[in-house]
Amino acid sequence: PTRLDEALDVAARARPRIVAGGTDLMVGAGPDLVGPILDITRILELKNISVDADAVTIGAGVTWTELLQRDLPPGLDGG
Repeated sequence: PTRLDEALDVAARARPRIVAGGTDLMVGAGPDLVGPILDITRILELKNISVDADAVTIGAGVTWTELLQRDLPPGLDGG
């Protein structure tokens, strides 16, 4: 899916394992990789990072690279 509402519809019907990319899942899954999988990688609504005075919100679809490229407060800046 490319929209959050589409993913939620699939999740409600199929009860899948939800992944963002799935690299780690594929490497070690073996016989445990059974049933439907829902990849949320292309859902733009989950790729947001917001910073305000009280909180930093990181969407489930944000990659490590995207996170490291952002100007984040001390303690979250990778340094």
